[in-house]
Amino acid sequence: MSTLYDRLQSIEKEIDRLCLGRKLNIEAEYLKRIKCKKFLRCYVRVGMKRGVFIRLDSRVINDYKNGGEMKFSDVVKRLCIVFDSNLPSTTDIHAKLSSETGGRDGATEEIPRDDWGRSDSMHAKDVSMEDFFEWTKHSGDTEALEVSSDRTPSNIKLIFDLENPREIFRLSTKLGNLLMRYTDTKPNVVTHLWRYVNKNGLMSIDSDVVECNPLLKDILGVDRFSFPELPGLVVPHLCPLDYLVVDIPPIDGHTEIFDIPFEWDDLYQCPTLYTKRIHALDRKVESLKQLLKRCEERENVLNEFEKDPVAFINRWICIDMSDACHRASLFRNKDVQEKVFELLKKLE
Repeated sequence: MSTLYDRLQSIEKEIDRLCLGRKLNIEAEYLKRIKCKKFLRCYVRVGMKRGVFIRLDSRVINDYKNGGEMKFSDVVKRLCIVFDSNLPSTTDIHAKLSSETGGRDGATEEIPRDDWGRSDSMHAKDVSMEDFFEWTKHSGDTEALEVSSDRTPSNIKLIFDLENPREIFRLSTKLGNLLMRYTDTKPNVVTHLWRYVNKNGLMSIDSDVVECNPLLKDILGVDRFSFPELPGLVVPHLCPLDYLVVDIPPIDGHTEIFDIPFEWDDLYQCPTLYTKRIHALDRKVESLKQLLKRCEERENVLNEFEKDPVAFINRWICIDMSDACHRASLFRNKDVQEKVFELLKKLE
């Protein structure tokens, strides 16, 4: 009997786990923000006669939502063009990380970063102002820009600092491995951590204190915490996104086209989580609309009667001869006849 009871308890725990996972997935589908995936297409042309000349043209493609047209300055916050820089391109960094981690997503070793959370490889060293050109969106809206110099660089780097309207952060390696995601917003990080706590049963039923397991303790650095403290505990693990670095060869007549993917909130599709209270308010609004419609119809009838009572009564009686007896029965009432007589007498 005890063996069957233990088996029943294990089955019950497994069912609870599956139900919780299903519930969390449904909540995620309701609450997630709807995103549009777009591309910033850049066209670069290089000239190397009597120095260097660079022209960058751009346009946003797949811009069939959100209304209006997006420009380069809506997507890019800052663009830097650097000559003779030791900055590795974003493609080289990803290829290096992929080879070091055996093709797995994300790195298992922590990458050295500065006080702002950006990797050391994203900083140019010993770059003179003559080799550095910068455009910011404060300079005005633009879709194209040109740079010319009498220098002959050995390499050209385009550094894009993209807009981040959704406030996405790059997660630390430990937190990213725990949540199986490496970029996300702060509210989503807090939500996923809270789900991790509930799924692993780290919070007691009679209190809101979370007892950290060894993995969570290693990340947050505390033995226990309450839910209001969680947003502050994850701040050290939220780092700004790295810049996008594109390597352009300094060859006369060289042209290159590349797309920069980015996500933008869809302003036309807004996810809504309906509750019972919202449904009740919707029904109340519909009933008020019907009442307003009936009042407007009644007002129109009374206005027509006030303008020409005789014509209105004749039209009302004779409008449908098949139902004339039913309609005329109202006027056989003595009180109605008296009121109509008084009204007609006043109008003479």
